[in-house]
Amino acid sequence: MLILFFGVIISTYFKMQIPQLINIITKELVTSREVSTIFLLVLGIIIVTAISGIGDYIFHYAAKLVGTNTAAAIRRDFLSSMQKHSFSFYDRNNSGQIIARGTGDIEAVRIFLAWGMGELIFGVFLMVNIVYRFVFISQYLLSIITIMIPFIVVIGFIFARKQRPLSLERRNKFGEIAEAIRENIVGMKVVRSFHREKYQQEKFALPNREFLEINVSRSRNRAIFVPMMTLAVGIITGVTFLFGGGLVMEGKIAINELMEAYALLILLVIPTRMLGALVSMGLEALAGFTRIFAMMNSGIEIKDVRNALTMDDIQGEIKLENVSFSYNSGRPTLSNVTLTIRSGEVVAIVGAAGSGKSTLINLIPRFYDVSKGRITIDGVDIKKIKLQSLRSNIGIVHQDTFLFSSTIKENIALNTPGVTIDNVIRVAKIAKLHQFISSLPNKYETAVGERGVTLSGGQKQRLAIARALLVDPKILILDDATSSIDVDTEYEIQEELKSILKDRTTLIITQRLSAIRLVDRIIVLSDGKIIETGTHDELLANNGKYSQIYRAHFRSEDAPI
Repeated sequence: MLILFFGVIISTYFKMQIPQLINIITKELVTSREVSTIFLLVLGIIIVTAISGIGDYIFHYAAKLVGTNTAAAIRRDFLSSMQKHSFSFYDRNNSGQIIARGTGDIEAVRIFLAWGMGELIFGVFLMVNIVYRFVFISQYLLSIITIMIPFIVVIGFIFARKQRPLSLERRNKFGEIAEAIRENIVGMKVVRSFHREKYQQEKFALPNREFLEINVSRSRNRAIFVPMMTLAVGIITGVTFLFGGGLVMEGKIAINELMEAYALLILLVIPTRMLGALVSMGLEALAGFTRIFAMMNSGIEIKDVRNALTMDDIQGEIKLENVSFSYNSGRPTLSNVTLTIRSGEVVAIVGAAGSGKSTLINLIPRFYDVSKGRITIDGVDIKKIKLQSLRSNIGIVHQDTFLFSSTIKENIALNTPGVTIDNVIRVAKIAKLHQFISSLPNKYETAVGERGVTLSGGQKQRLAIARALLVDPKILILDDATSSIDVDTEYEIQEELKSILKDRTTLIITQRLSAIRLVDRIIVLSDGKIIETGTHDELLANNGKYSQIYRAHFRSEDAPI
């Protein structure tokens, strides 16, 4: 910024010399008419113009550095902020708006800082110097300028007042368009499967048309503003010549002073014509700033408390004490759940869809915070444990497996920097994935494509299992982790997991009850409450909800446990 101001000072100072040189040239033409002197003065105009051009280069280049570096810093902090928000934040905000703020809004800020800000500072600085110079030319002409320039400022204020709400609305509508495009790309298979292309196009047409109308309104305002600014400068110039000519004839100012005044007004033309673009650009940046920081400063709900603990060597005992939870203060998903899972115990959590199984396991790593009650690990409230320490001790295989657009090795070693390929192969073998990977031309360096598009659903889940096992967690959570794997492969993985789960606290959520042969105890959830708990044989003997689920499941599957 200091370099930018330095460049603006150089550019403005030497541009202001041009009208003064014109003053002297005009005086020479009227009086001495020495060709050599005029030649030197013309050469002086060329030199000061070149030096002012160097100043232009300095402040433009500095502005580019300010804009690009600031945008990079905001982009970095924005991503960091998004990574700290809880899952409930993403429940409330759609990804299209988030992407729009992290890309389009930041780009609007960058454009203004990299170009518009420098031009605006230069224009204001130049205008102040021009007004100041009129003090030495003529008090009469100064009075004309001081009357007319506020007129330009008022026009700019009116324009900004009309443009500002449109700029904010434009940024919001851009987010809606980004979300609509994202949904159509991600859901392309569904759209085509159900022949909904036309419907989606019609649905997209509304925000697209509204975005168009906003841009047309902004363009209309600017199309009115720019000629008005040019007209204002023209009026100032005409009035200056009208009164200035009279002053020349009355002998109150010299013709050369009038020519300098005219040259100064010429310098005003470009900044005033650009004012409309600069105001629009600034308002776009302001709207972008507003939206970016509104999201970044929305408050991080789940964060470390003061003096949070680090737990390097945990045993893995988990207790839920009268835990209740609801999404966005709605109907409770979990109600007064009390549960103790002993260290090294393998527990299955079963129940119908919507019973609260996934919610329960999302509370343990603090993806959400409990509404009431508390959860402890080894007797310590998880809210008092550092998030990094808590989550580094928990391995999770989600039902919906997400893979990054990188290699198989990088996806398996996601949370374990510096891991050896031998360890990656070891966990891949446990997940029954090594044989498949070895058949690929690039083996573990094979790119999986966007969201793992080159892999089947079962292969993705096996990769996710390998990824969770690589961190060697003391607590392992498997959220329907084998739902996309065929029965034979599932059986093989379960055989391998028997030794892996030893001395490891494990929670298994499953719709396929064949997995319960691995567990020590079964928890049955219904409507957010624990209604049964016990071993497989005990629950069958009770002839309750678990017994109904079990019999319904195996009526459709000819496979005993």
